[in-house]
Amino acid sequence: LPERGYRIDVRLTRTAGAPPPDPLRPVLILSMDGMQAVEPPLLPVGDGDYRAEGRFPMAGRWKVSAGFEEGMLDLVVDAAP
Repeated sequence: LPERGYRIDVRLTRTAGAPPPDPLRPVLILSMDGMQAVEPPLLPVGDGDYRAEGRFPMAGRWKVSAGFEEGMLDLVVDAAP
């Protein structure tokens, strides 16, 4: 999004026949070398769907981590100035 904005959508799915997931909400962590990590809230927008919107605090290369303590998905994002 413009001006270092972001929108991150997370969808939780489960294998057919698997027990319902724990009522835990996934976490989102934005981190950059030399900066304190930011944990914007992932708000529910549907059954198993979550969304976070905001602005990166500064331009640069950010690591976006989403998931649970047991396993996180990491992506690298370049936030333009």
